[in-house]
Amino acid sequence: MGKEIDLVVETGDYLLPIEIKAGKTFTKDFFKNLMYWNKISENSAENNYVIYGGDKSFALTHGNIISWKELDRVLSRV
Repeated sequence: MGKEIDLVVETGDYLLPIEIKAGKTFTKDFFKNLMYWNKISENSAENNYVIYGGDKSFALTHGNIISWKELDRVLSRV
């Protein structure tokens, strides 16, 4: 199993890596691939997004956790 990111969107100024997880309960492992991406790309954690099946959205030091119900928060950055 590799360290793939589900989606990388080019915004013009930076790349926006997005992981998509089906789980409803957040775990730190959701950021595993994004942390590797940051090492090889010099990406800022504020540009990391994990979209998951839960109900709450929040920010952490490794990036942003976004509920699938608030997907527009990510799309507004594109």
